[in-house]
Amino acid sequence: MFTLLILISSLLAHSTEMRNLREKTYTRDNTFCKIGDQRIQIQIRSLSSKTDQGEAKYGEYVFYYPKETPELLPLNQDHLNNFQLFHGKSSLCSKSLGYKISKDLMAVLFLKENGVDPDKLTIQLFNSKSLAPTSVIETEFVTSEAQETKDGFIFKTYNPLHRVEMGKIKIADQSFTYQDRSFYYWISYNQKGFEINPEKTFQESDIKDFFKTQSDFEKALGWDKKEKTFKNTNLYLAVNHEQKKQCVFLSEKKLTPTGSEPEWICR
Repeated sequence: MFTLLILISSLLAHSTEMRNLREKTYTRDNTFCKIGDQRIQIQIRSLSSKTDQGEAKYGEYVFYYPKETPELLPLNQDHLNNFQLFHGKSSLCSKSLGYKISKDLMAVLFLKENGVDPDKLTIQLFNSKSLAPTSVIETEFVTSEAQETKDGFIFKTYNPLHRVEMGKIKIADQSFTYQDRSFYYWISYNQKGFEINPEKTFQESDIKDFFKTQSDFEKALGWDKKEKTFKNTNLYLAVNHEQKKQCVFLSEKKLTPTGSEPEWICR
């Protein structure tokens, strides 16, 4: 009996603490997620009442409402980072991206603020039957686009360029102006984890037209079937406006191209 009273007292204290925290914070954004008969609300909240327009949807507290009393998600329990909802259309959430991963798991996607670089993908997993939060998956992938797949989702990512390199070179005795570009690729996520998708990467690539086939594209990018990764992801684009000609060059390491590299592909 004494143990039961302690438990009840502890639950009441926790409930009061959550309500007090909610009253001290301000709503930045919210979404409703539903799967089957289960439905929850997720809120991004902040201690600050005012913010800049660019930070309007970010907050350090991520609440969810399994019932009337709010709870903090496992996501960002230390409150050291700012998060926003990953906005977009999905079948499971009203304003953000939520995907079914399996009969037992649902993933709700968030974006972690990343300074001057694009936000990083963070995934909060939920039990599909109870919508109780389970594990958190934090990634180093920057992204702003994701789509549903039959067993999870797929998202677009790249390695941000902190300094754009530009210059003039000659390719086959013709003058070009070149600069390096970010190489965009697509990664799928399901129960097995993360995996680069070469088919989707080719289909959506900005440099797709430089290659006759997907096989040629993968060869230029140094696709490793065993490791399932691209080796040559440093992309350089050269342009000759007078000849209306463009060339691309892909390398494993960052370098300053000379134009004499045999790997240049022109059209």
